Amino acid sequence: MNLKFISVCITLLCLLFSTFSVKDQQPFQDFEKEKTYVQTNHVFYKPGEQMYFKIYVVKGNNNLPVEESRVVNFEITDPAGSVVKKLKYEITNGYARGDFYFAEDMKGGIYKIRAFTNWMQNEEGKNAFEKEITLQKIVSPRILMKLDFPKKGYGPGDQVTADFSMRSLSNLPIPFYEADYMVTYNGETVSEGKLITDKEGKKVLTFRLPEVLKSSDALLNIKVNFDGFTESISRNIPIVLNNLDVKFLPEGGTFINGIEQNIAFKILDEFEKPVDADLVVYNQNHEKIKEISAYNFGMGSFLFTPKRGETYYAKVLKPENITQTFNLPAANNEGLVLNIQNANKNLTFTIISTQEKTITLQGGFRGKEVYSKVISLKKGKNSLEIAEKDFPTGICRFTVLEKNIPLAERIVFTNKVNQLNVKVTPVKQHYLPREKVILNIETTDENNTPVPANLGVSVVDDKLWTYADDKQNHIVSWLLMDTELKGKIEKPQFYFDKKEPKADKSLDLVMLTNGYRYFEFIPEVLKTNKYKYLPEKKNTIYGVVEDENKKTVKADVFLLDTHNNKILKQTVAENGKFYFSDLNAESSYKIIARSFLPKHQLKIKILSYNLDINPLVKQKLTHIDVEEIVKEAERKEEVKKENRNNTNQSNNLGKSKTDTVRRNTSIEEVVALGYGINKDKAAVASTTVASSMELQNSSVTSVLNGKVAGLVVTGAGQPGAGEQINIRGTASITNKNPLFIVDGVPVENFNTTINPNDINSITVLKDAAATAIYGSRAVNGVIIVTSLKNRKSEIEFDITPKSYLAIEALPYGKLLSYAGSREFVYPEYKTTNTSYRFDYREALYWNPVVETDKNGKAKVEFYNSDANSTFRIMTEGIAATGLLGRDETTYAAQSLISVDTKIPQYLTRTDQMIIPVVIKNNSPETRKMTMDVIVPNHVKLISSDSLITLKPLESGRLFVRIQTDEVVNSNIQFTIKSGEFRETMILPFKVEEKGFLHQFSMINNKTEDLKINIPEYINGSLYSSYYVFESTALKMFEDIEQLKKEPYGCFEQLSSTVYPNIFILDYLKSNKKIDPATESQVVKSLKKGFQKLLSYKNRDGGFGYFSSEESDVALSAFALLEFTGLKKYVNPDTKLIQELSSFILSKKNANGLFEVRKPYESKKDFSEYSWSRNMYVVYALSQLGFKNEIEDSFQVMLKRALATKDSYQLALLANAAANLGKQKEYDDLINILDKQYETKKVKSEVTFTGSWGMSAAAETLSLYIMALQKDEKLNQLKIAEAADQLINFNGYYGFGSTQATTLAIQALSEFFSKNDKLYGSEKPLIAINNAQISPMISAVSAYKTGENTINIHYPDKSGLPYKLEYQYYTLQAPESKDIPLTMETKLKSGMSKIGETNRMTITVKNKINGELPMTIAKVGIPAGLTLQNALLKDMVDKKQVSYYEIFDNYLVLYWEHFNAEETKTINLDLKVEFAGTYTGKSSNVYLYYMPEAKYWNQGIRTSIEP
Repeated sequence: MNLKFISVCITLLCLLFSTFSVKDQQPFQDFEKEKTYVQTNHVFYKPGEQMYFKIYVVKGNNNLPVEESRVVNFEITDPAGSVVKKLKYEITNGYARGDFYFAEDMKGGIYKIRAFTNWMQNEEGKNAFEKEITLQKIVSPRILMKLDFPKKGYGPGDQVTADFSMRSLSNLPIPFYEADYMVTYNGETVSEGKLITDKEGKKVLTFRLPEVLKSSDALLNIKVNFDGFTESISRNIPIVLNNLDVKFLPEGGTFINGIEQNIAFKILDEFEKPVDADLVVYNQNHEKIKEISAYNFGMGSFLFTPKRGETYYAKVLKPENITQTFNLPAANNEGLVLNIQNANKNLTFTIISTQEKTITLQGGFRGKEVYSKVISLKKGKNSLEIAEKDFPTGICRFTVLEKNIPLAERIVFTNKVNQLNVKVTPVKQHYLPREKVILNIETTDENNTPVPANLGVSVVDDKLWTYADDKQNHIVSWLLMDTELKGKIEKPQFYFDKKEPKADKSLDLVMLTNGYRYFEFIPEVLKTNKYKYLPEKKNTIYGVVEDENKKTVKADVFLLDTHNNKILKQTVAENGKFYFSDLNAESSYKIIARSFLPKHQLKIKILSYNLDINPLVKQKLTHIDVEEIVKEAERKEEVKKENRNNTNQSNNLGKSKTDTVRRNTSIEEVVALGYGINKDKAAVASTTVASSMELQNSSVTSVLNGKVAGLVVTGAGQPGAGEQINIRGTASITNKNPLFIVDGVPVENFNTTINPNDINSITVLKDAAATAIYGSRAVNGVIIVTSLKNRKSEIEFDITPKSYLAIEALPYGKLLSYAGSREFVYPEYKTTNTSYRFDYREALYWNPVVETDKNGKAKVEFYNSDANSTFRIMTEGIAATGLLGRDETTYAAQSLISVDTKIPQYLTRTDQMIIPVVIKNNSPETRKMTMDVIVPNHVKLISSDSLITLKPLESGRLFVRIQTDEVVNSNIQFTIKSGEFRETMILPFKVEEKGFLHQFSMINNKTEDLKINIPEYINGSLYSSYYVFESTALKMFEDIEQLKKEPYGCFEQLSSTVYPNIFILDYLKSNKKIDPATESQVVKSLKKGFQKLLSYKNRDGGFGYFSSEESDVALSAFALLEFTGLKKYVNPDTKLIQELSSFILSKKNANGLFEVRKPYESKKDFSEYSWSRNMYVVYALSQLGFKNEIEDSFQVMLKRALATKDSYQLALLANAAANLGKQKEYDDLINILDKQYETKKVKSEVTFTGSWGMSAAAETLSLYIMALQKDEKLNQLKIAEAADQLINFNGYYGFGSTQATTLAIQALSEFFSKNDKLYGSEKPLIAINNAQISPMISAVSAYKTGENTINIHYPDKSGLPYKLEYQYYTLQAPESKDIPLTMETKLKSGMSKIGETNRMTITVKNKINGELPMTIAKVGIPAGLTLQNALLKDMVDKKQVSYYEIFDNYLVLYWEHFNAEETKTINLDLKVEFAGTYTGKSSNVYLYYMPEAKYWNQGIRTSIEP
């Protein structure tokens, strides 16, 4: 049986019938798809910069603004997949705008942003918009170069074609110019030469690969010397060796014998990258039938006529040496073939049928039928032509049906030209730095008719944008194409590029080779036939009006927005319910209810603040259970109340039921024009002062004076000033006027607001009546003035003391404050002249909302930076008609004399630099120029050129040689003078320490004498101080901070900055050592951390270490333990807990073992690592009260632990035995542990996170203490001794791994809560070498090289904990202990020239005959060499590493695991960029969960010539 053949057939059928997903989901006719797209002002940022963005949220069917969803979610994840930030934005007119700040200390790498509405979560697949953002410190190249390989996939001996182009910073092509190229294979040069560009600054470069290729490690580097700068660009050559995947896809989905038809195909490599291969088709007799070639991006098509009785397969002709075969689908004898050609503005349908039949040709667009025709087919060829304009713009799906059964289908992209034409024109093409730039923007439709549009405009320095070489989706490719197709689309922008000749045919091949999906529901929606997620509304209130007997009351309900003077009025139904939405958290609201019955005492009860449907109106959605949704919202509000009150009292709110409501229930929104008052004889809160008759020819103040008790009108102190009105007397409120409301609007200057002759009436409110409606602004009373023209628009309230109104103020904090957006700020320069140039912003301008008028025109303006560069203007958006469009254009800025240079972002002490300062004379005359250089303190200026003469348009270089002697964070200045011309360039300058960092931390709380040895260290690198913790709790908070000192980002490590806070908070509360404000802050932090943790949840209900990973059973058990502990402060959803528990138990096998192994472990026997994970699961479940479910598991684990006597496993099971009530087993396990600790024969091989050494010892000791605490009366002395021992474990890395620190805090928090007084409150006296030192003051002077004596003295032998830290750098590596890894880093050449590449090889080896978990290598990069972003992405795409991050000038590489004795080799081709002599930081490798044990390498040294 040919399994590959069957697989191809199944794939074909799946691709055919997957396109009928909408048809299969007919019951969900009410589903209206939503789409999002995020426009950012850039895609490449540096730490310390702000990212600005605009989120478009549109209807899927027409790209117009959404109406149902009012809120959109935005997420940004770091290189490890951890969610850095989750934000909610309010949608206004189909968009939201926001920003995100990349802090200076954020790790570099590839981040991802994601935008989606809650409603979109009902779908699976790539419906949410995602975009990669790069964060990295680089120096932008000074020549704008691009390099790409149009053909994807080469083999041995192939001729390679590369497209190269270059432009100057003046935005001009560099024509007929020479450049050097070099091709390397496995780091060795195999071809090199020179190239010359054409008149457009372009070159098609060709060269041959070696005849024998054993790896895909090949690189092309092109080096250019132009205008004083030497720049280079490198790209990996796309070599393919084997492991291809080829899919054949007959057009229409059918393959019929005897009929010539179009067969599309798609070729991908093992990393899902396209391969432009040549194929040969053979029949079953191995006879050659046809040769075919990919057209673009691994896609192609060919005409083929299958014959009866024959089967076919294909082999790869080029690249060579690929031995795989690929089967074509089996052909049928009967059926029909559908072919569609889109040309000359017509769609030509060709249907070839083997028999006569009547079919229906249907055309669908985004789930709606747009064409239908019944056709009687004759046998053979049938043709039909339809004008393309009869269809919408986008992907149309044409289906041939017979009796409603699909026979063939084809998707076609129609009306590609029907886009919004955006034209952005700078008023001139060349500017000066700091000059004002004016842009004229025009928007027209496909007929060049002006249309209004909503656009976002970004202007960036083109140097970094060109370097970034972004090929991701833009607004057109995403909303019109990618979001409706399955699978990854290579370079989606390409298909809409008018300059690409292959774009149209390539787009049609995309239609032929990718399955269509407008929407596909998640399994839960299909299973329940109900939507899981609703369109999210903005801040809702749902409540009920009741009488004193808690019976619902029919009433008028008014929502008063006292800030914006707006009333929402609702006449409620008989059940007394009311509902309001679109509230603002910044506003102040009151709800007023008035019964329809007289003298009816009322009470308002809020049932929910988060209900995304209005249950009082007829629903648009049919697949929802309104009552269920309302009950769930009420239940959640109940839980919140119980949590806030910290009480067990029940609350009746959760028992409310939704009654049937009347269809005529209405909600109206009106502007408050005035409040009339129903008078009562006993009224004291309001007084009607005057009617219109009394006001004729009188001043307003004269009428008021004397009419109201307590109201005083006083003359102004200054001539011409207005009179002062005070309602309650000057004794109570000092010189404060009342609030004036004129026709419902608050006014500042009443006398100038209204003519007295236009006043209808004046009413005065005082006492509580005023503040009840108008809030704190009415504390001095209210004077309501109604004009004659508005006399009939009053809404009347009776608010006398005997009123029967209910008034409920919305509590502060109940409404959600949505994320806001900073305004993009840019400088406004009054002149282009300046002596100092320091403005080198990458982003010049950002405006997310530029709206063209009815004539399709708009204008924007901004100012250039100080850079002499090309700038790129990127504009995209949506027209009022739903048309999509974008534009990119460029302009340049050049000063009379330009000064430029490049210096490294990071330097190391003792580095020597040769800085070429490039000067260009853009003036029409020859100039003589001098240069002065100012370097920071502690930087040695060795030499500096000072004089140069340049002709017009000539450039030259002056060299500056400096040496960095100390750690510096300052700037460097270069000043050029020529006659009266003077210009200074100021650049940041940072120098860091060299050598190996040694860090130590001692934490204790008792009197002792210590001796430490300090070797010869680098002068000036020693640092030391000590700190006394005012309480043990502060010390534990410090432990959490220790967790952040190393790279982290997985679920467990993030948890370790959240989970321990529970234990500390419990401890502080039990000892009454925390104030409410601090407690509130900690709880807020817990909630924030919990929300981040949820991003690691997978669809199976479990959690993974990283967001993209499969669920891990042991980690999920840890998560279950954590979330249960968080209940008292955070309230995790009960469904989350249930799903997590179900997932863990579902992984239990019949033998009692949990399947904790990952796929790469599953073929091997259970290792000790697997046993430890299993025992942790049993421990965690027992902690949570599981008993019967894990009884058999416990027995299996117990037998194993007793056999191996592994201390970590024994400690886990001792806790489990106590939890399960197994006293004998508990006693036996504790006895073994007691003896191990007494005899100091504790052995812990590996923990559930993969730690060993100190980390495992700390985890084991913590678990031992926790086990002893299960029987505290018998074990008091042992607990105290173990706690002392655990405290001594604490060091620079806390207790070792993050899990060790978490467990230690858990154990110690319980211990300290009962034994805090054991240690007293005394502070220590500390002397180093007999020199007394003071807290928080540098103690460096007390140390000496060699042996040092440290005396710690407490008056009562023990007291408050202290922490003494010291660190220094040496030229000798720290001793590497307990580390099963080795690492070697080396450069191919110690000497190189600017513009070349220099290969760094990193070799990491697993020394042991066993697998290793997550491993980290921190590689120091010398300052003169730089990482190339495109090559780093290739490294991740090829799965050479799990992911990478960048910390300062460290490249940090992560691997998920190492096989036994495995060696991993990474080749980094570094760009040689800065002349000088440099030493990189020392490198190290370590296990993710053992940061205290590292293997070190000396920092790499390199010399670079200009």
